[in-house]
Parts: sequence; C-alpha cells; structure tokens
Amino acid sequence: MEEILLSVKNILKDEEEILSAHVSSNENTSYISIFKKIDLFLTIRISNHKKINSYYSNKSFNPLDNNLLQKIGTYLNDSSWYKFNYKDYFTIKLLGELKKRKKAIYIDNTMNIFYNSSTKLVFYMYAHSGRNKKDMYLLDDSFQSSLRKLYAEGIINNYKISDEEISIHVTKLGNRLVEKFEDKYQQQFENDISRIKFYKVEFPI
Repeated sequence: MEEILLSVKNILKDEEEILSAHVSSNENTSYISIFKKIDLFLTIRISNHKKINSYYSNKSFNPLDNNLLQKIGTYLNDSSWYKFNYKDYFTIKLLGELKKRKKAIYIDNTMNIFYNSSTKLVFYMYAHSGRNKKDMYLLDDSFQSSLRKLYAEGIINNYKISDEEISIHVTKLGNRLVEKFEDKYQQQFENDISRIKFYKVEFPI
C-alpha cells in the first residue's frame, strides 16, 4: 500500500492531495481518495477482482497493469470530479447522530435485489411503536437520493448484519471529508439537526 500511495502521490498536481487511503480486509483492494481545490474529490480503486455490485461508481484499475500510473493520471485529468456539498455533509453527520441513538439504516435486499444490482438502491429504517414492536418504513425521496449518491462515491458502504439485513456505515473517506468541512458547515448542521424527529426520520433539506 505504501508503495502504491507514494507512486500515486508523485503523479498528482500541486493542487491535488491524497485525502484518505485504505486496504480492504482481504488486502486485495486499495482505495485512494484525492482532493483538489475547494470541494472536489475522486476515488480510485486498485484491485485484482471485479466490484461486487454496480452501485459503486469509482473507477477500478488492475495493479498488474504495466501502464497503471499513466492510466490513473489520464483518468484524473479527464474525469469530472465529485463535488462535496452541505447536503453530503449533513447526511454523513446525521448517520452519526443515528448511530449515537442506536438506530441504523438498512438496504433492501428482498429477493437479492441488492446483491444482483437488479434495481436502484432502496433504504429503510425501523420505527419502534412499542416495547417489542417495530415498523419498517422507507426513507423519503430526498434522503434516498442523498444516500445513493454517497454510496456511489464511496462515502458510505454496506455491511452484512445477517442473511436478512444489510446496513450501512460511513467510510474513512466520509469521515475525512466531514473533518475537512467542519468549520464551514457545523453551525448550519446544528440548526438543521434540531428539526429532526428521531422517532421517524424525515430529511429536512
């Protein structure tokens, strides 16, 4: 990983910096996220196997490719970079607030629709209506849209709780972006989060 990081760092422009990097648990895949200018970022995936689903949109590269660095450089120069905005920040911070309250957001995998990438991502939560009763509800369209965007960009990811339930978590990239924009957005977030009713979450923006 260190060798790959150094090689990528050496091809970056002055306005670009490595924001985060991590290796998958099986050590076969590396993710390197690059930040530039005020609010632009892009992630590259270096792996010897295919992505597990089509929802993740970041470009993959073969580590054994003799022209790896040249191809990464071309990709960074020619691509449209993601733009991080307040809605992204709010969504990530909201996920943190939900975690503090022991609440989670789940991905619908009815009939393996998630694993087969057979429809767009659908997210849901549970509302507790009694001591031993909980009712499932779909998140509103604005919240769904924001989560789909963050998943595609690699800011959130999925993890399997059981055969029936798949939840989401914020990645290292997501946490680094929040840190970078804390001073800019924290006060606005505090104002907006006060409007959230955590019994049944509705997106306020």
